Amino acid sequence: MSIIVFDKEKHESVDGIEIGDADSKRMLEAYINYCLKQHRSNPREIKFAKSSIDFSNELTHNRTANLMDAELCYTAVVSTVNIIRTINKYNT
Repeated sequence: MSIIVFDKEKHESVDGIEIGDADSKRMLEAYINYCLKQHRSNPREIKFAKSSIDFSNELTHNRTANLMDAELCYTAVVSTVNIIRTINKYNT
């Protein structure tokens, strides 16, 4: 999997762990962290974006998820896509 907005040379991982080719969570976090800090964004904007990623990632890997969890996961994924779209719009 590849995240189109992620640039391995520019976007460093938040936790210092090398970002693998299938590690979309770290790719998105690195991209968000880099772009929002470039714009001197409010820390709550970064927290909001990361929370959306964390929530959808957690539910995606939850083996006991129910229908409500699936709908919440869908909402979090759509939110993540829209957050990335907005960040990308102001970082090009």
